[in-house]
Amino acid sequence: MSGKSMSSALMVLVVATLVSAAPGYVCAQVRTDTHWGEARDDDGNLLYREKHEVRYENGRVQHSLTSYRDPSGREFARLESDYRLSIMMPTYVFSDSRRGHREGLRFEGGRYYIFDEDSGEAEKTKVLDDETNVYSCQGWHYYLVNNLDKVEGGDALEVRLIFPNRLQPYTFKILSLGSEGDTIRVKVRISNWLLSLFVPHLEVVYDKNKRKLIEYHGVSNIVDAEGKLQKVHITYQY
Repeated sequence: MSGKSMSSALMVLVVATLVSAAPGYVCAQVRTDTHWGEARDDDGNLLYREKHEVRYENGRVQHSLTSYRDPSGREFARLESDYRLSIMMPTYVFSDSRRGHREGLRFEGGRYYIFDEDSGEAEKTKVLDDETNVYSCQGWHYYLVNNLDKVEGGDALEVRLIFPNRLQPYTFKILSLGSEGDTIRVKVRISNWLLSLFVPHLEVVYDKNKRKLIEYHGVSNIVDAEGKLQKVHITYQY
C-alpha cells in the first residue's frame, strides 16, 4: 500500500465526512439547511467551493448532498448520503466526473456492501462482515459532535472508518488539541503506527456550542487537475 493511495483514501473519507454534515437539532417537521465551504491553498488562492444541503424530518437527519465546484462555479464532484437506515452508518455515493470515479456504501438484501469503481474498470465490491463500531462517511461526525465534551475532557475516541478503495474499515483516533473560548481544535489520525507514517493527520475546529465545523486543515479529498493530492484550508459559512 503506497503512502499516496492511503493518504488519498483517508482524505476522501474524512474531508467528505466533515464538510457534509451538520447537527440535527431542528424544530420544524421538515427542513433543509444549506451552508458553504471555501477551500484555499497556503497562498490564499481559491481552489474550489462546496455547497452542502442537509435535509431533516422531525429533527432527524435524512439526506445530505454536497456539490464541489471550481472557481467558475462548474460542478465536478458530488457526495450524496442517505441516513434513513442509520445516522452512524449512512449509505452514500461519492463521484468525481473528472476522473470517472465512484465509491461508497450501499445496502442490499439485508447487508452492507462497500464499492469502488474507476473509469474503464469493473466495480469492486465487498460485503461488510463486521459492523462493530463502524462508521461510514458523515456518520462518525455525528458521533463526534455528540461527544465533544468527552474529547475536550481528554478522552481519545476510537472509530472504525470505511475505506472504499481498500474495501474495509480502519481504526482512527480522535484527540483534542485544546480549546479556546467557544471553539475546540481536534486531531484525527490513524491508529496503526506503521500506517500513520504514510497517512497525514488532519485538524478541524468546531464551535462547541453550535456543534458546527468552522475550519479544516489538511490534505483535501479533491485532487487537483493533474490528479495529485493538494493541501487545503477550508472555512465554512452557515
